[in-house]
Amino acid sequence: MPNKDLGSKLRFYRKSKKLTQKDVADHLNITPQAYQRYESQTNTNEPNIDNLKKLSTLFDINLSELIDVKKMIKKNFH
Repeated sequence: MPNKDLGSKLRFYRKSKKLTQKDVADHLNITPQAYQRYESQTNTNEPNIDNLKKLSTLFDINLSELIDVKKMIKKNFH
């Protein structure tokens, strides 16, 4: 199940840094359309862990501010 809060968090942090979706997509080396899906409230695609790390660095926040790290570990390793 997608993290419905993730899209709104990504949008909030992107706007707080005055970045466009294209700016963030370029940083992640993905298409703007792919990034738009990350921010979408009906999102079925989530960024992989590498892109989540890049996003947290770009936004100057801890990874745990974007995701529940324990839940992600459980999901990926159980």
